[in-house]
Amino acid sequence: MEAKSDKTVSKIDRTIYDQISDISIQRMFHLIRNKKLLLIRPKVTGDAYTELGSYNWAGLVKQRALDLGWDVTDLAMNDASRDNVEDKINDIKPNLIIHYDHGGSFTLWGQDADSLEAAIDSMNVGLLANRIISTVSCQSASGLGPLAIANGATSYLGYDENHAFVTGYQDRFGEAANAANYALLECKSLQEAYQAGLDAYDDLYNDLIASGTMDDLFAANWVLHDRDCFELLGSSTADACPARFQLHCRTGLPDSPVQILCRSGIPDSYVCRTGLPGSVIQCTSGLPELMVVCKTGLPDSPMCAAGPNIHIDRCAAGPMMTIDPRRVREQYRKPLAQLEKRMRLEK
Repeated sequence: MEAKSDKTVSKIDRTIYDQISDISIQRMFHLIRNKKLLLIRPKVTGDAYTELGSYNWAGLVKQRALDLGWDVTDLAMNDASRDNVEDKINDIKPNLIIHYDHGGSFTLWGQDADSLEAAIDSMNVGLLANRIISTVSCQSASGLGPLAIANGATSYLGYDENHAFVTGYQDRFGEAANAANYALLECKSLQEAYQAGLDAYDDLYNDLIASGTMDDLFAANWVLHDRDCFELLGSSTADACPARFQLHCRTGLPDSPVQILCRSGIPDSYVCRTGLPGSVIQCTSGLPELMVVCKTGLPDSPMCAAGPNIHIDRCAAGPMMTIDPRRVREQYRKPLAQLEKRMRLEK
């Protein structure tokens, strides 16, 4: 493709800045949710807790997550080995980790070769830093949870004593245990999720008490036990769906989609899907200037320097488009400055 002359590019550039008054700087950027779930759910042969209860409860959580648009990595049964758990946390960098299985004071159990294996414990608890963890298991909120928070985890939902269910009532216990996780998947705060869990246990307890049968009364006592050992540690205001910015380039030729994610501290290159061969966009992090350059179809590799956590969704297919805050008209500098401030706060 023939490169454009400096005169042509200059004319296009001037045209874009003449049109900047038609663009709302604020409207160019939208907050979207980054939702990555790591689900850990062993199922050991002959183990009633996982076979009758927790494995199936986790399956319901998985389906809810998929319905809500989450990117789900499911470590089920023997895939829930310690090595796999560690590798997936490092690889996919989940926002939310949900675990269903046995636990101990300082252990979340996984599975390898149809046997329990410690998946997360005091030796690798640092992997939980900057993440939200929710577990339906025994005891871990008494030891591992506080240790995780001390090592940088954002929040931890779990049980500080044994979590139990009564055989024959496992589906109803599962509904109550899942309530907090459903709320997390809906991007509600940890406090809202915790309260949803408490409310679900209360509702089940009241229903069982109202029936008055001996079996129901026995089950109700265990519902009350689970409720009373359910704990929230760490931040109560956080949610499991961190925000990122989405940018729409609204000038130039008709929009063509691209897929670009600016990862903080990691320069990445992606092919710009404009139908123009050889177009590459490289994203770098940092915010000394808010600038977006989309140069599609030109020999040069274009650069997007919009800062960390900026997702470029669509770019105009014109030869060059630049938004430089120093050249934006005066009336649009204030909203642009406000946008920069918001972006820094979101880091």
